[in-house]
Amino acid sequence: YIDNRLGAGGSFYDVEIDLGSGGNASFRSVSSPPNIYIDNDFTVNANAVAGVQNNVAAALVVSGLAVISGSFDARGNVMDESYDPDMTFGALDIGTAGTFIAPDQTTTMAVPFGFNSNSGNCWDLKSGGTFTHNDGTVNFQAAEPVAASISLRINPHTGSFYDMEVEVPEGRWIYLESSTDLLVDNDLTIKTPPDGGGTGSLGRWSTATQALVVDGITTIESQGQIK
Repeated sequence: YIDNRLGAGGSFYDVEIDLGSGGNASFRSVSSPPNIYIDNDFTVNANAVAGVQNNVAAALVVSGLAVISGSFDARGNVMDESYDPDMTFGALDIGTAGTFIAPDQTTTMAVPFGFNSNSGNCWDLKSGGTFTHNDGTVNFQAAEPVAASISLRINPHTGSFYDMEVEVPEGRWIYLESSTDLLVDNDLTIKTPPDGGGTGSLGRWSTATQALVVDGITTIESQGQIK
């Protein structure tokens, strides 16, 4: 177990789970509030299996990059969804053999400036990787305090979202990576930019043709657009 005994205001900086030829590790919160904060990067290396201990609805907040080369199960209890926590990442990279099982709550991508559209994908599902949405929501937004100057870029590859929310700053975009389709199994919402005054857009990174398939309702709020 990785025990969180840091209490209110306490945090890790970098956390790397490397269990060699195999094994598993779970975050276990024994403090109040139970949330677990990582101020930089979180890594689950190949062959490692990580997650959140059953019966603990502890949110995991990673301000930097989460690299999942092994397996990470974000559900608090596979038999009881009331324990599923919210998750927050600055950026998420699911490797070729990596697996990320989302909670049925909200996974927020609060993207810092280092993962703007010119420097890399804030959501990158590699070929051979697995994302299981578990009927949860993925919300894309730019982290403060640089929200006004950042567009985002995502590579969902062959993975699908369940509910997807896009909340980019005014005049900014969330770009779909070249030759990548966007599949949403339920609802897509393009939200009003947080500061108003301009449009927030979902669009394509290049001229390559990509499909946008939404099985549920697409809602485009005031000052949102798909282009």
